[in-house]
Amino acid sequence: SEAVARMTGRRSILMMNLTHLGQGEGGALHQIALMRCFRDFGNTVSMLAPRRPECEKIPGDIRDGVTLTPSMTTLGLPPAFDMLGQLPALVASRLSGNADTLYIRANLFSLFAVAIGRLLGMRVVVEHNGWCAAERRARGGGAFLVAVEKISQVLSARWAHMSRCVTNGIARLLSNNGVSDAKIVVIGNGVDTAAMYPSADAVPCGSGAATTRLGFIGGLVSWQGVDIAIAAMDRLRDVPGLELVIAGDGPERGRLESLAAEIAPSGCSITYAGENEETEKAMAFLGQRAFPTAIFLILIVLVTEFNSLRLTGIIMASVVLSLVGVFAVLLLS
Repeated sequence: SEAVARMTGRRSILMMNLTHLGQGEGGALHQIALMRCFRDFGNTVSMLAPRRPECEKIPGDIRDGVTLTPSMTTLGLPPAFDMLGQLPALVASRLSGNADTLYIRANLFSLFAVAIGRLLGMRVVVEHNGWCAAERRARGGGAFLVAVEKISQVLSARWAHMSRCVTNGIARLLSNNGVSDAKIVVIGNGVDTAAMYPSADAVPCGSGAATTRLGFIGGLVSWQGVDIAIAAMDRLRDVPGLELVIAGDGPERGRLESLAAEIAPSGCSITYAGENEETEKAMAFLGQRAFPTAIFLILIVLVTEFNSLRLTGIIMASVVLSLVGVFAVLLLS
């Protein structure tokens, strides 16, 4: 967080993300820690986050700087569409002089926020926590949505002033897709251990007999490298009381369970988190009908906020022309 704060300098920062601030999930904890660190370095910081259940649990020291925007999940849309509810607040924040820097996590529609931020003269920093196209493919997304995710992330990085990547691998992917190395910086995610505490309704993990326990918590997807951790257990069989506990869910769960049973039957346990079914439903919805709806909603938001068909046309034309250019490069390569 300190390294990211130094990267942005002393500014009026508007953070945009789709995390569930009230539930204490990993992404939310990371954004909260960043906001605190930005403030510690003398910046004026505000944050846009979707209004979801348990928002009353947002930490009190940052609550004054958080604006809760409408969540599209109330209309039956996937959470990715919550970015659409944040675009009016982005414009209002900039026009009122409350923000000169936009710090945004890459997502399906972040490209539009980046374009608006640049049009309004903001310094834009995009945070890349994963490779969106690979995540979409791993979750069963169709070829069209996979391509859109990739193009959106790459163009967000190209248009931004700076891209902050959490791993060297993500940085290489951006570089290989035409993003200038001068715009890329690698700063890993820190862990705020003060936010971690035993839950009263926690589910026990592991056998209870382990004296040394290694753990992974997160999405079970190919780029996380959980299979490497499982394979390593084969070399550590002689370590007494060693156990690997994997808590999470995702498209790789079945393969990892099979691998664990084959390599480390007595030293690996996998706890099911139960998120995959909901994710798959959201991906199916996206692929069937929701994407055209999102474009239509974006047009309405832009026209309403700028009160100008001309400015809306400039933004949409820039996006479309860039998409055509990237598609052409992909075809040629």
